[in-house]
Amino acid sequence: MLYYFFDWINDVYQVPGFGVFQYISFRGVMALVFSLIISLLIGKRIINLLQKKQIGEVVRDSQFGPDHEHKKGTPTMGGLIILLAILIPVLLWGDLKNGYVWLILIGTVWMGLIGFVDDYIKVFKKDKKGLKGKFKLAGQVALGLMVGLVMLFHPDFMGSRAHITQLNVVRQSPLLAQYGFKTSDELVRINNAAFTDFPAGNDYPSITSYTLLRSKQPQNTLDYSLTPDTVVLAVPAGAALKVARELFGPRDRSFVYHTDFPFFKSLVFDYSQVIGLDRIIDSDLLGRGVYLLVVIFIITAVSNAVNLTDGIDGLAAGTTAIAGATLGILAYLSGNVQFAGYLNISYIPLSAELFVFSTALVGACIGFLWYNSYP
Repeated sequence: MLYYFFDWINDVYQVPGFGVFQYISFRGVMALVFSLIISLLIGKRIINLLQKKQIGEVVRDSQFGPDHEHKKGTPTMGGLIILLAILIPVLLWGDLKNGYVWLILIGTVWMGLIGFVDDYIKVFKKDKKGLKGKFKLAGQVALGLMVGLVMLFHPDFMGSRAHITQLNVVRQSPLLAQYGFKTSDELVRINNAAFTDFPAGNDYPSITSYTLLRSKQPQNTLDYSLTPDTVVLAVPAGAALKVARELFGPRDRSFVYHTDFPFFKSLVFDYSQVIGLDRIIDSDLLGRGVYLLVVIFIITAVSNAVNLTDGIDGLAAGTTAIAGATLGILAYLSGNVQFAGYLNISYIPLSAELFVFSTALVGACIGFLWYNSYP
């Protein structure tokens, strides 16, 4: 929300320095700071409220030994602190037009609800076992299935190598430069029709005209009121398809069914080439099926890993902060075409926005550790 507010101020009033709010790195730092402040401010209040309502930890009889006996009565449902400290900064500083942001926010709330129901059953229903394992597993698998299907079939995630952001701003590439496009051009019309959404792939060969708004460079530091130029680029019919593919990304059966292994050059696992099955099953169908199973497995395994780690003071939050920071860095690098090319990893357009979520997660965990650390 703040992202769009400051972007609007910059567009209307051209305030010096306000362009910094467009940078993912800056917004990531702000999300980290906001999440840390929020978790520190609301943490004590939530803990006092839980203690007042006598909402405390229930420990199974002697199952974990004397080391866990002292945790009886410890306020539970503390995950509310982390959830609020993640959601508020991401909604303030994230690009809410980015599909990855909404997908991970939905996943976070989904898992938070499972944890809430588990704690509710333990505390209010006096059932020490909490939510039954089969229901937890069903919720995790359902989330994995939803995420996998969205990644496979939603046009925003279909392996697109688009060079235009969801703010309609062009990202430069050698091919686009060859036909007159420049970085930060804003696309407003295609074939004399207002540009409101990505065109269908079968329309690519007919797109031969692009109308852009191109910002002028001020002649001095005090001149920030220049209106952008309107530029019309005509693309030869023979090049229309490749230019549209470069600009909007391939919108057909182009999903990339592979996973890169970090730190190993050119080590890639291709889901559509599973040994022994690729000869009897269509590669596209095989790739989609194996990819979906992998997504379900990862989401289920990681969520259970956090659940199993939880219990000792600060262990789950500390390891989550470390993992979140690492994944945030990888998302930032994969979402930047220069870094991805230099490091020889897959370029995933728009995925860098997940850096904002990751920094919010790290800040929330650090703030939570202030109250959750021993004793």
